[in-house]
Order: sequence, then structure tokens, then C-alpha cells
Amino acid sequence: MKPLVIDYLDEETISAASSEVNEYLQKDGHMLGLVFNVAGLLHGDVGGQNGIEPERRFEDISVPGMMANFQVNTMGPMLVGKHFGKLLVDCGTSGERPVFASMSARVGSISDNGIGGWYSYRAAKSAQNQFTKTFSIEMHRRSKKHAVVVGLHPGTVATDLSAPFQRHVKPDKLFDAEYSARRLVDVIEGLKPEHTGGVYDYAFDRIPE
Repeated sequence: MKPLVIDYLDEETISAASSEVNEYLQKDGHMLGLVFNVAGLLHGDVGGQNGIEPERRFEDISVPGMMANFQVNTMGPMLVGKHFGKLLVDCGTSGERPVFASMSARVGSISDNGIGGWYSYRAAKSAQNQFTKTFSIEMHRRSKKHAVVVGLHPGTVATDLSAPFQRHVKPDKLFDAEYSARRLVDVIEGLKPEHTGGVYDYAFDRIPE
């Protein structure tokens, strides 16, 4: 199967990818069992907006920063759910356990927010978690209670996304990408229908809402 290009800022690319996957599934008699949204934005350039940074003070909040965060961290997963959800439903109604997972973050938890800051990123991840919960309810019903929809927190991973903030992380809590990926795969493999709608970290602990 060739790689497919998806741009979270262009819904047509998501729709086209879904159609191509569906054609492949129909031709070979397979079903789609896993969709994992892994794209995320904390800082950088996106959608023509340069220098997006997490806000340290409320004076730093800007419309471009909010729009960029919500486009990538919230709207992207929602659009993927819109276009790939039916393929997962088909898998569920056949008796299998399809999984829709989105890379979330602990900072999206409202009750766990004790230090503030990062307004747009926090809000966008909280909104993503609300979508996860809402989507899980419909998917649970339409897939005959087989589908599982979750958010996943990978921990702090040594990637470009976390690079400007790693100095504040204890060495034993800064994971390499391979380790974090293995832990998340273990979580996905252990998911059951009763986990649907929740957000879980790399250790399979549920993150509070």
C-alpha cells in the first residue's frame, strides 16, 4: 500500500485518502481496524502563520495562534473521523474491534491544570478530547458496541515539538520516540470497549477530564 498524503488544513486531501483506502479495502476484502491521528502543533509555522508559540501570558493570545492550534490539534482529528469513521463502523459491525485514536496531551485536562499558560494548545487539546468523547458515543452505537475511540498521551518525547521545553523535564521522564511508540502500541492492543471515550497515557493510566 502506497503512502497517502493528508493535509489537516485541506479537507479534500482527507476525503481523497479515505476514498483510496476504501477502494483498496473493497478490492482485497480487508477491513480498516485502526486509525491513529499523530499530527500535532505546539509551535512553529502553519497555514501561512509564522512563529506560533505557546502563550506564557494572556497578553500573548492571538487569533492566528488560536486558529493554527485548533486547525491542527482539533479540527484535523475531527475531519479524519468524519471521513474514516464509516470504514471503522464497517469493521465493528463485522464483529471486530476497530480503534480510532488521537494523540492528545495531559495539558488538555481541565482538572489537571495547575500551572496555567499555553492557552491555545491546552484549549485545542481539551476540544479534541471533547470530540473524542462525543465521537466515541456515536461510534459505539453504530459499530454494535465494538469500536473504541480514545485519546493517547505519549509522555514528553524527545522530538522537535518538545525540543524548546526539554530542559524542564526530568531525564527519566524524557522518552525517545521508539520507546513511547512501543508503549502506545501496547495501550492500543490492550483497549477494550469499556475504555472508549477516555484519554490514556503511555502507562495506560486514565487522564482526568
